[in-house]
Amino acid sequence: MVDLAYFLPPSQGELNLEAYNPSYTFNLDKTNAKKEAQTLGLSLHEWQTKLFAEQKQSVLIIFQAMDSIAKLSNLQQVFTSLSPHGISAHTFDPPGIDDQRHDFIRRFHHYAPSKGMIGIFSHSYYEWILRDIVSNNIDPKYLHSHATHINNFELLLRDSGTQVIKFYLHISRQEHRHRLLQRLANPEEFWKLTTTDLHIQKYWSQTIKSYEQIIQLTHSPLHPWYIIPSDYTWFRDLLIAKILNHTLTAMKPSYPVITPPFTVDDLPDEMVTSLSKQAKKTS
Repeated sequence: MVDLAYFLPPSQGELNLEAYNPSYTFNLDKTNAKKEAQTLGLSLHEWQTKLFAEQKQSVLIIFQAMDSIAKLSNLQQVFTSLSPHGISAHTFDPPGIDDQRHDFIRRFHHYAPSKGMIGIFSHSYYEWILRDIVSNNIDPKYLHSHATHINNFELLLRDSGTQVIKFYLHISRQEHRHRLLQRLANPEEFWKLTTTDLHIQKYWSQTIKSYEQIIQLTHSPLHPWYIIPSDYTWFRDLLIAKILNHTLTAMKPSYPVITPPFTVDDLPDEMVTSLSKQAKKTS
């Protein structure tokens, strides 16, 4: 049994990411874990269908990571069971000139999921604050101010019916280096590389520290962070599926109770006859 509370930041005291093993798998068997992930996928599909039919709630999933594993293409296995009609996914580029003329939340609010939808943000509003912290481009006194704005924004989303879940995909420095070397050895994966990956490898300790700061300042039971061990992608995917299933179960979306716009009596006679024949064949 995987205890999901284990992956939450501490409720008291300082967050120390070194206390979370990026290679942790709860000693699960890989084959069994993949089978369980498939079963969870069926449950997630059912919950998504109810969420979409109900049109009263929504979910916003935020992924942050030390490298390009937060790219949505690398996480697609988690969402293969879900209908694309009920998902809105966005990866955000650095803020442009027009974005810089407004508050830093504005461009993200526009893409928040509407009721019935599951929204996914990769490189969200956290990304650019984290980069500023590592590069020393943000005054420390403004960090708490930015965190307060984020907390208020996520509380606004929750008050509007959107459950926010945030995943920090936690990998080791060795695994990060290994993935960079793999991509450098394969020309077809050059497109995945960015100068940020090199910067992170050089300033690993500072980057980890920045994550500890922002996670601790923006974690709450209402819009939680989960620290996901991600050295092994099969365990990462299983854990994300478990947390999503747990979240949707708690939200309890349900099919709406409505009166159909017409009855069988309103159908043309030939259609009723055809339906009767089909019913006899299947009985």
